[in-house]
Amino acid sequence: MLIPKICPNCNGSRTLLYFDAVYYYVVCDQCGMAGARALTEDEALTLWNERGNTSFTYEVVQDSSKLVRAMQCDTQRASKRYPINLPVVLTLSRPTGKKITGVMRNVSYYGAFLQLKGGNVSYIPTSTEALAEQRMFLYYKNPPLKHKRDSGDLATSPESNPIQQIELIPKHMLQTSQSVGVGGCFKSPNAQQLESVQGLVDFARNR
Repeated sequence: MLIPKICPNCNGSRTLLYFDAVYYYVVCDQCGMAGARALTEDEALTLWNERGNTSFTYEVVQDSSKLVRAMQCDTQRASKRYPINLPVVLTLSRPTGKKITGVMRNVSYYGAFLQLKGGNVSYIPTSTEALAEQRMFLYYKNPPLKHKRDSGDLATSPESNPIQQIELIPKHMLQTSQSVGVGGCFKSPNAQQLESVQGLVDFARNR
């Protein structure tokens, strides 16, 4: 089994592995920062080891009845956020709320950073605290992935990806006179959304 890395938030040296009957995920025993959900223990540990020192995290409830094991951590870690340039639409308060357009600038298994400057961008509150009081729904179309043919040539997967929706929890903001930057974490993604996030990271990693 993989050895978990120290917590990127507090350098805590002990982690807890949970299983909620569907997903495994790792949580720092010291500060409560959580890793991405995964279908296997090793995948949950891999995602924990790849997470960066941003505030991106999933909302999780620690339940002692779901604890699989406690683990001591290794002392080394690597931060992995991937640059990407993907058109997105954001709505506030509800899925059919005011539409704000922009691009996703980086992505990780935990969240993304958005640069917003179109549509109803003036409706974005001026502080992270005020923005956090509203629900944020992120829409994007998964980019087609490239794969190797038997001949060794690269081929692009056929375009069969519908619009994806995932809820975003804002963690920090950066405002300029022309655009608003919002960094946030993905809120409790379901299995389809997890697959979609994996596709985004694979695309950003391999381009």
